[in-house]
Amino acid sequence: MKCFAFGLGLVLVAFTLGGAEKAQLDELTGVIRTKGVKDLSPCVLTIDGNIPRSIGLRGEGLEDIPDGSQVWVRGRLHTSLYDNRDDPNPAMDPLQWNIYMDVADWKATAAPFERPAGGGGDGGTTAPTTQASQEDDWHRYDDPRLSADERKAVRAATEAVLDAGRPRPDFDRAFRYRVDQRNGDWVVTVWRVHSFKDGKPRFMPGGHTGVILDSDYKVKSKIPGR
Repeated sequence: MKCFAFGLGLVLVAFTLGGAEKAQLDELTGVIRTKGVKDLSPCVLTIDGNIPRSIGLRGEGLEDIPDGSQVWVRGRLHTSLYDNRDDPNPAMDPLQWNIYMDVADWKATAAPFERPAGGGGDGGTTAPTTQASQEDDWHRYDDPRLSADERKAVRAATEAVLDAGRPRPDFDRAFRYRVDQRNGDWVVTVWRVHSFKDGKPRFMPGGHTGVILDSDYKVKSKIPGR
């Protein structure tokens, strides 16, 4: 784990990935800001946690991510000293440290602190970052990989996110699912499929709903994506 301190005691924590090839790469999760950014970097990540912390992001395609999306990013952290003391009207503090990440890859996530399978400290590989293919990570409505109880949870969660004023869609084309159990409850993340490319679903960041079900598959709460 690496820690970087700057400003008035502000501490930024990043996880260092295992493996020789990834020794210099770090990962973070948070909400990306791509509009109205006042920073030396084109995008800013508001890092997950109770204490507001932000870091600049640089890399190809980041500006195309919808503003306010929950994401996981991986890349190399850098520091630079911003010195603009010669400017009589500086737009920023004239002398400050700038910390930013050159992003190598990223992935939309369903919840704060979520890290993609194989993308964490175990040194595994991450899923494709284009969001065009997540079939291995997500399940279909009646996916045979799901148990009978998990399929019940998926059905209940699907009914919870449907719009009663619209026709019922083809669930296999409209949604993908992730199912977990926490403290006796079912936690189902329902992602809306934006489109298909080469037969594989494409997802829009923030286009998900977390549905919490009790042990009898009754809805306790719904958490919309952001």
